[in-house]
Amino acid sequence: MVELVAIDLDGTLLTSGKVVTARTQRVVRAVRQQGVRVVLASARPPRSVAETYKLLGLDTCVICYNGALIYDPPSKQVLFHRPIEKFLAREVIDLARQIYRETLVSIEVLDQWYTDRVNPAYQTEVSKQFQPDVLGPIDTWLIQPVTKVLLLGPAAKMSEVRRKIGQRFGRRLAMTQSESNLLQIMSAGVSKGTALKRVCDRYGISPQKTIAIGDAANDTDMLELAGMGIAMASASDDVKRAADYITSGNDDDGVAEALERFVL
Repeated sequence: MVELVAIDLDGTLLTSGKVVTARTQRVVRAVRQQGVRVVLASARPPRSVAETYKLLGLDTCVICYNGALIYDPPSKQVLFHRPIEKFLAREVIDLARQIYRETLVSIEVLDQWYTDRVNPAYQTEVSKQFQPDVLGPIDTWLIQPVTKVLLLGPAAKMSEVRRKIGQRFGRRLAMTQSESNLLQIMSAGVSKGTALKRVCDRYGISPQKTIAIGDAANDTDMLELAGMGIAMASASDDVKRAADYITSGNDDDGVAEALERFVL
């Protein structure tokens, strides 16, 4: 019996227009009425998940920043936070700027967003929705425990930045690149899979009694951990290989289809 469902947002639960369809809303509510916990698992910060969370009437914790933060909206408590090693964020940013001087840099500290500048050519889901909490030189704020570093720029440059950061810092960091012009950097050991395991432990649920649904590389280990991993039709071949089932795309109610098939 399924006791928990973990669902990615962008490319999975949300359509290309960034909405949850009426059918998917109905199905998620029906799943919850059966006593199954529904957990959102996203690269986004808490504030960028809040609208969907409220829309679906959820009461569970949420996995944010690809697993670097687990947050409980009902109590407004941080349940888990793994920031990047002290001083390492500064070294990463310095290296990125050496490779490409115009790298746009943002950092996330818990639910606060700091950026050196805003460029309409390079946007994240957060920058599309919110204004930065602090706009100005990033170096001033790097004395804090940094949850996530975001580096934006031309795809070819970001590919080079990722390669050289990996060469220099190796296992001290976790990196994802779901979009070619955006590199997301977290502490080593951070992933949606490890976060899902923590959530399961919190609720006393075996991972074998969970379903995870996602579409991108940062969802892969979550799909592998869950009792059933479900990939969206739009997922890459690598993500599909990690899944037990391939559902329809996010614009074709793929999440609703999967939940109707395996939960309801």
